[in-house]
Amino acid sequence: MGFMMRIINYYIEIKVVVGYAIIVVVATYIGYSFSRNYVNKYRIYNQLYDFLNYYKLEVGYSQKRIGQILEEYAKNNKVSILKLEEFLEFLRNDFYDKDKFYFKERIYILEEKEQIEIEEIFNDLGKYDLIQEKEKIEILLNRVKNNLDLAKENKNKYSNLCIKLGLITGCFIVVLLI
Repeated sequence: MGFMMRIINYYIEIKVVVGYAIIVVVATYIGYSFSRNYVNKYRIYNQLYDFLNYYKLEVGYSQKRIGQILEEYAKNNKVSILKLEEFLEFLRNDFYDKDKFYFKERIYILEEKEQIEIEEIFNDLGKYDLIQEKEKIEILLNRVKNNLDLAKENKNKYSNLCIKLGLITGCFIVVLLI
């Protein structure tokens, strides 16, 4: 009878330890999900900066229309957080709502001011003559570069911090439960 009780006690202890491990893993995952916001914000600005550089080159040295430039960029960049290939389909659709901004659901992690800025960038593309377009792109590139640098700094500073804070929180909860 004593042998059976020891086995049952070990079984219960194993369940408790597994429960504690699950708490730590869940808390760490929550921290990881918060860190993804910083990483994705950086990725959005990085891709936007890359696209604007590509657009600047294509506008200056080719006779292509904006749709063709977007299509080529989307084809060459399969891993895309902005999903420009879907944006092209959205633009080609005859029934799309011109007042609805396509990227709103893609850039939800950005602040409202940043979302409006990106909306203005895509609304202004192709509305000027060549010289004004190049000037406008230079201004946009400088603004996006500043935001990219800030997003990179925040990613480096806070991304790992969120994961570590999640891990420490999970361990703290386990210590409280013990």
